Amino acid sequence: MRVSVRRGDFRELAFGAFLIVLAAVAFWATSTLNIGTAADMGPGFVPRALAWIILAFGATFLVTGLVKAHAPIPPLAWRPLGAILASIALFAVLFGKLGLIAACVGSVVVAGAATSPVRWLQLLTFGVVIAAFSALLFVKGLGLPFKLW
Repeated sequence: MRVSVRRGDFRELAFGAFLIVLAAVAFWATSTLNIGTAADMGPGFVPRALAWIILAFGATFLVTGLVKAHAPIPPLAWRPLGAILASIALFAVLFGKLGLIAACVGSVVVAGAATSPVRWLQLLTFGVVIAAFSALLFVKGLGLPFKLW
């Protein structure tokens, strides 16, 4: 008597396939760039090297997903998904209108609403720390012409 065991972790298979497609897109996008050599790198050298690394990770996830036992697909968590997408959209809007500081603080606070319970004081504190670090790094350190306020 033969017992059938379901195989395949869909999440790992899907992520592996995503990484492989991402690597294929990178290879296609850099196909016209000169690769060069390790001693004389062309503009396509690093993107292609990264594409190879992404491809290797994708293949690893794909094989791992095939070997693992079947795992059910969990239901989609709408609250975290919505909070993260809203955070990205808010950053884009606030960055242009109110500057880097407001965009960082607002984005961190909205993204933090993805968890339960929401700790507003910790989120606000973390948002201020991230905003200060971003201002120091991008505006002062790298000299990028971002509007702070």
